[in-house]
Amino acid sequence: MRSQSRKSAAWNTIYISGSDLSMPLTADTDLLNSGYRYALSLCSVKQDAEDLVHDAWLRLIKRHASNTDKALFFRIIRNLYIDQYRKKQRAIAAAQLDIAQIDQPPTNDLEKQYAEAEAMQHRLSALRDVEREVLYLSVVEGYTADEIAALTLSVRGTVLSLIHRAKKRLRKNEEAAHTSHGGKVVQMADFGGKK
Repeated sequence: MRSQSRKSAAWNTIYISGSDLSMPLTADTDLLNSGYRYALSLCSVKQDAEDLVHDAWLRLIKRHASNTDKALFFRIIRNLYIDQYRKKQRAIAAAQLDIAQIDQPPTNDLEKQYAEAEAMQHRLSALRDVEREVLYLSVVEGYTADEIAALTLSVRGTVLSLIHRAKKRLRKNEEAAHTSHGGKVVQMADFGGKK
């Protein structure tokens, strides 16, 4: 079954062709938005996050039409992300591409803000996928360690350890970045951490 693009009055109406699912399905907007934010935390690229949510939603509706549970939707997104990640890693290993990055100092405030955002994105990408995932679920989605453990099929202690390590690594990277540039160390209050 493949999805077909049709003009509709609501952006959240999805059409699926096939004998058993040929009617329009109205998506749960809150669930899709939450899934998008979760997918964006995993892959850090808007287009990839949109693709993940789209594919996960279609898979959810196709296989679990009566059960559009948030935990199940997040699990599908995570599994699709892992599949795509592994596929990309195989492609990179086969091609053995090396891309040089050129660092240029910012020339104005807008470029400085962009450079800071890019640096934070770089520090977040230095975290392991599982650390970035639990940090997102904890900080952005506001889940407790028990809820994250249930979502990720992990043990609560493992989740707490991953959150602690992720915050510690972010603090360390932040301090190293500011020390090397002669800047002031910024508090990690947004991540619930200490200086």
